[in-house]
Amino acid sequence: MESLKRFFMAVIILPFILFANESLQENIKKCKSGDKASCMRAGLAFEEKNDIQKALDFFAQACKNKEKLGCFKCGEIFYSGKVKNHEKASFYFEKACNLNLPQGCYIAGVLYEDDSKKNFDIKKAINFYKKACQASLAPGCGRLGNIYFWGFGAPKDITKAKEYFLKGCKGDDLNSCLMLGNIYLGKNGLKKDSQKALKYFDYACKKKEGVACMQLGTMYVKGDGVKVDLEKAKEYFKKSCDTGFALGCEALKSLE
Repeated sequence: MESLKRFFMAVIILPFILFANESLQENIKKCKSGDKASCMRAGLAFEEKNDIQKALDFFAQACKNKEKLGCFKCGEIFYSGKVKNHEKASFYFEKACNLNLPQGCYIAGVLYEDDSKKNFDIKKAINFYKKACQASLAPGCGRLGNIYFWGFGAPKDITKAKEYFLKGCKGDDLNSCLMLGNIYLGKNGLKKDSQKALKYFDYACKKKEGVACMQLGTMYVKGDGVKVDLEKAKEYFKKSCDTGFALGCEALKSLE
């Protein structure tokens, strides 16, 4: 799961690696005595050896001792590892969230929003996203924006969606920036503001958000808030295409 790789960054496990002076056996011994950091180091060591079950045992012990990253690692293994169990993954991410790890809140929300699973619960997803967003985790704000924008699991509310997208975009969630641009195009009941749409599309495009580049190109084709400029349109369609967005490639071919 790509979001797990994105959120479980090296900096999160760095403290356990920096102070890994003890041998594996010493960490196992200290873990049994209740030292949660030693449990984490033992879990990471077994994960490195690809002994996932033992890694899971030590991460679970760390979690039991209220180490939020131990809970998160258990959730990661149960979701994307060899020991797959969607419900247990949700359980551990929720525990990480309750121990104040925003990444745990966000991924718990993602799992509860998955309507292909039996533990689908959009109300729980919204609550977890709110916790993530309140902790300034931008993708959590973006997910809330999507829910209110589309009216999925909550009444459709473009004003509220805009509020969450603004928070998400400020935190560099590019989907939030893209959606703000779409809202400012004036197709969703709010007043059109082409300059603001350009601003948010341009920001996201510079970060290689292909759909945003496509939208910029389209605005230059139509002269929407800017003078018609087919060369600029081609430039943006090419940027969109270069990100792998197929419609950007098609738009570029139509102008060549």
